[in-house]
Amino acid sequence: DSARFGTSTVSWYSGSAVVCGMVSGRNSFGGYAQAVRFVTIDDWVTLDDPRGITEFDAHWKKYCGPN
Repeated sequence: DSARFGTSTVSWYSGSAVVCGMVSGRNSFGGYAQAVRFVTIDDWVTLDDPRGITEFDAHWKKYCGPN
């Protein structure tokens, strides 16, 4: 119960399973933080960084589509 997954999609990219979606985790007060986008390919996972690191957007567009 420490993570809640929202809408997710599964697709294939160059023979690897790709999962794109939204996840929220518990914060220090025990509630759930705002959901963030994630991408996972085989055993590699990355989360959207609200601090403005733009590398995630390139991965999202490449593997998950424009939205």
